[in-house]
Amino acid sequence: WRGSTCVVKPCVMHTTQPDCTGDCEWNTTTLKCTPVKCTPHADKPSCKADVLCQWEEVSSKCEVRPCVEHTNDRMCNADKKCHWDTTAAPGSCQLLPCARYENETTCDLDTSCKWVGAEAACVKKTCHTIP
Repeated sequence: WRGSTCVVKPCVMHTTQPDCTGDCEWNTTTLKCTPVKCTPHADKPSCKADVLCQWEEVSSKCEVRPCVEHTNDRMCNADKKCHWDTTAAPGSCQLLPCARYENETTCDLDTSCKWVGAEAACVKKTCHTIP
């Protein structure tokens, strides 16, 4: 409802990924067609003002922040880039510290992280992986 007017949510009518187009996008976690979240933001200020979004400098695009769509610990911890944070109630899904690096060059600049080529991922060093 918008005021006293019933507003149809067009994305929920699409039940398969090929049909999910236009102002909709396929959510690979929920396997549902949902409204596009961040791509309508065409500039950095409007993107950064949206708590679900982050501005990607390289591509000059507004994208959904990693992990924010996971609403419970099971979904969150199933994502290799995320962890369920319970330091503040209620818990929330947060990006793992090293997961923000998307290539070996930037990963290697952070001495607490290491690049795992087989997974194409940057992970936190553990005691047995520190040289």
